[in-house]
Amino acid sequence: MKNSSALFIASVFLLCGSTAANAHRLNVFAYSQAHEICVETSFQGGKPARGADVRVLTEEGTVFLTAKTEQDGKVCMALPDGFEPAPLTVIVNAGEGHQNQWKLSKEDFTFGADSKTAVSTVKLEIPNKEAETNTTSPKIYSQEELDAALKAAREQAEMQVIAPLRKQLAEAQQPKITWRDIVGGLGWCLGLGGLFAWISTRRQKNK
Repeated sequence: MKNSSALFIASVFLLCGSTAANAHRLNVFAYSQAHEICVETSFQGGKPARGADVRVLTEEGTVFLTAKTEQDGKVCMALPDGFEPAPLTVIVNAGEGHQNQWKLSKEDFTFGADSKTAVSTVKLEIPNKEAETNTTSPKIYSQEELDAALKAAREQAEMQVIAPLRKQLAEAQQPKITWRDIVGGLGWCLGLGGLFAWISTRRQKNK
């Protein structure tokens, strides 16, 4: 009898704890941007996870990068020179048991070995109409310069368009916890507690 009562009480506490934990779910989103890994974090409801510990691990489990989120729940970490695209796991710990992770695949890193130089040094100049009238021969770019410019444009497009879309998709896949869910969970806890009290009273009367 005592063992059954203890098991029932433990189940009630576990259910209540699970409801509270879901109300503070930690959302994590990470993406590559040029030669950086950017991480965005928030609790359920949109509140940023400020000062959360961020670790980036390799496939072997070695800590590759570490940082802390800013006041807006975001942080960007520069990749070391010579980094070769490889799968990484971003783990965020916001304390009090709030931890989540995001996996980056090799394909998430689209930059090439010379993309950093391409972004900083290659700029195609398009002459305006006035310049066209005063110029007899247009500038001819090499294939290497055109390839580098295309790489830079692709990275810029990914930073401005693709990464936000990935974030929206990730957020859409997260289950939404509403006040109705929280109140409903607490109602279950109270209901189970009341049922346990009623059963205990009935058994005492039968004695």
